[in-house]
Amino acid sequence: MERIEEMIPMYKYPIHNIRAVRDSDVTALLAFMAHWGPEPNEMSPEDILFQICHCRQHVSGELFVALDKQGQMIAYLQMTQVSLVGFLPAAEVAALLVHSDLRSRGIGTQLIEFAQKWCTQNGLNRLLVSSQLHRTEAHRFYKRCGFTLWKQSAVFEITVPLSSGGLSQQHEQVDNCKRQKE
Repeated sequence: MERIEEMIPMYKYPIHNIRAVRDSDVTALLAFMAHWGPEPNEMSPEDILFQICHCRQHVSGELFVALDKQGQMIAYLQMTQVSLVGFLPAAEVAALLVHSDLRSRGIGTQLIEFAQKWCTQNGLNRLLVSSQLHRTEAHRFYKRCGFTLWKQSAVFEITVPLSSGGLSQQHEQVDNCKRQKE
């Protein structure tokens, strides 16, 4: 992969480094997610580690953090590959979060440019992003980055109860992931 300095031109607040999420980032990621907005964050460090491991093992995509010169996390990016019958394969920005104190300084734009290069490196020529309807500032940002509105939809959710061993399976998967990284 190219050095980040070669990939992205100068901005008001240049990202010093974009790298893959590490297991050691779990606590920092959990604290960082408070910048997401008003939605409550009821995740534990073990939940975050499980999600990171699950993404590595089962999702076609990657998780990244952006760091400033001091090595502090200033943004988070999750990329996935989307393959749906009837649609051309695409990449999706599944999550893009910039520290709330650093917004409107070019960090999000740098991450979108990084995401576009990620698409190219993965042989994908379409980049999608979903944004909740009430996030109008994010919508303006994506339009400034060149995205066009493709469709609007509603998302429905249902909680499916786990079997009695479901939670222990999650813990087992986290343990397996930790062992694989060692």
